[in-house]
Amino acid sequence: MQSDTWVAIQPGTEKIAALSIAYALMQDKKIAQHLQQSADDIAGFKNIVKEFAPEKTFTITGIEPSVINGIARELIQAESAIVLSGADPGGGPFDLETEKVIAALNLMIGSVGKTGGIISRSGNSSEKNSPLFTQWSSIPDHSIDVLIVDGAESGYALPWSLIEKKLIPDNNFIVSLSPVLNEISAHSDYLIPSPGHMESLSDVPTPAGNSVSTFSLSAPLLKQQEFTTEPINVIKELSTRLSFALDIPSYEELLKQKVGSIHAQKRGTVFLYSEQRSENIADISSADELWSKLTGGGIWMDETAKQKTVKSFTFGLAPVMFPEKVTKGMPMIAHGWRGATSTAQISPILSKVFQETELRSVNGIVSVNPITAQQLGLTKEEPAMLSTTKGSMAVRVKIEPTVRPGVIEASIGPLPNGIETPLNPTGNTILNLCEVTNDGTWRMTTATLLKA
Repeated sequence: MQSDTWVAIQPGTEKIAALSIAYALMQDKKIAQHLQQSADDIAGFKNIVKEFAPEKTFTITGIEPSVINGIARELIQAESAIVLSGADPGGGPFDLETEKVIAALNLMIGSVGKTGGIISRSGNSSEKNSPLFTQWSSIPDHSIDVLIVDGAESGYALPWSLIEKKLIPDNNFIVSLSPVLNEISAHSDYLIPSPGHMESLSDVPTPAGNSVSTFSLSAPLLKQQEFTTEPINVIKELSTRLSFALDIPSYEELLKQKVGSIHAQKRGTVFLYSEQRSENIADISSADELWSKLTGGGIWMDETAKQKTVKSFTFGLAPVMFPEKVTKGMPMIAHGWRGATSTAQISPILSKVFQETELRSVNGIVSVNPITAQQLGLTKEEPAMLSTTKGSMAVRVKIEPTVRPGVIEASIGPLPNGIETPLNPTGNTILNLCEVTNDGTWRMTTATLLKA
């Protein structure tokens, strides 16, 4: 929507397109020399990329060779350029190998560690000591018997089938620490309500695209309901009753530890909105004083980190196979808007945007190109039946010229008013029809759409 040029790629071929761009970049002598000097696994990388010439990938990606070569040329000539990929709030992330190939393009054009490119942030010592986590996709299937689900809301969709495949069938126990009734809490054995939005003190994380680390606090504006409890207090109570020797501080104490770490570094500034001025951390006398300024609406902003040119790197790409062509059905692409994927409360304003104005589609709406609609016998916006290997559901079809022919664009949005109630927290959603692959992604699912 915000691009100067939209390249209508065949869904599911993003990795192939990125490798095709890499092939085109390799034809530049300066880039080839740069990789020869810097890439530790250049031989293996070349061996993979050589199979993906734009002329060879055109029939798979749908992107003309001239377009691929043009993109490569622009990346080479640009003073600064970044090749980005990211998760769709409704359709989820790319698989790891696709992310690696896209990241490789940035290494090829030398945009890592460069002003105007991808830079690192200094962060603070408390972030460096954060506990390690395990990728959900790396957990063996059918291996979890007890699962405690934190109620923290990312704004992104989370298919129940992604969780279900990791649980021991018929012998699992799930506790949801959520402030809202959603599909995960509906499948839980116990729901322990946590404070809702604006009912408790919380930190505001650094936005993903920020060039510097930031930290601020969101003070509660609403009274916390008596029947709710902070998830960390549940964990503390469990550790006590199970006789675990765990010293777990309160959530406020954890936040104060982070503020103390920021103050100890004596780096960066605090911008005070109420006074419209900045103050150096080095001039603040104590961590308590910094805490007071942050709870008063201030925000800490770190200094710009010194960047280091990447002198050597490893691509680490796995062998890539050309994808199998879809012979039955059509590719269905799931998409949504962050914070409105039926996983959390929807604000009154967003409810109007989705429910009343239809500026954004609610769940249960799919869009197809006029050419596709004609092939399916759909002459106007009307009901249809959407089916995948996961099941079927009735949907409403919109005919949009902006959708690629031969593709179904499915909305992962709020459920229409009246479907969700305390006794029935979730209705049937298109997300339930998405096929979750072994690598934990669900961006594309083969589907059929028939006139109702």
